[in-house]
Amino acid sequence: MNDLSLFEEQDEKKPVELNEAFYNDKEFRNLILTNKELKDKEFCKCKFISCNFFKFKFISCEFENCTFHSCDLSLCRISGSKLLDVTFKGSKTVGVDWREISKPSSFKFIDCKIDNSIFYRMDLRSTNIIKCSAQNVDFAEADLTKAVFTNTDLSGSKFSRTNLSYADLSESLNYRIDPNNNKLKKTIFSLPDALSLLNSFDIIIK
Repeated sequence: MNDLSLFEEQDEKKPVELNEAFYNDKEFRNLILTNKELKDKEFCKCKFISCNFFKFKFISCEFENCTFHSCDLSLCRISGSKLLDVTFKGSKTVGVDWREISKPSSFKFIDCKIDNSIFYRMDLRSTNIIKCSAQNVDFAEADLTKAVFTNTDLSGSKFSRTNLSYADLSESLNYRIDPNNNKLKKTIFSLPDALSLLNSFDIIIK
């Protein structure tokens, strides 16, 4: 058991400080930090479980092969931070402006709530957003080639000049995508929601 895990089990409510610049293969559970900001930190193969990062600031940090499970990252800032093969599972990332991350980055969301997030003009090729609530999310002008949106609620989300080539939206719900204003090529949809693709045409379906 690592020192941090032992310390947290002794007093889960006591705030801690992450003073090291690099953390490898560590597990952070119910983490409470003394400050609302982390700067110039690197995490490799780390797990964050049930941590509260609400309105937190990650500045010039790097996360590689890390997992955030049952965490709250709503309204957090990720200025200049890099995410490499990062998984968010059962977590909340509501209202996050993902344009602030450093490029290149790669991440996926599974069973998460990512409502009101911004991915405007981002390169999201092959990104997985599975079994998520993605309501009122801005995907305008993003490259979602080969992205996977299966079983995701896309109510109110914006798709405008978005590249959805080879993307998989099977079993996804409540999307409004104009085929005339987005790039669709071998994009996968499921009935009955696929009928919404006809909303932009002046036709009557009986």
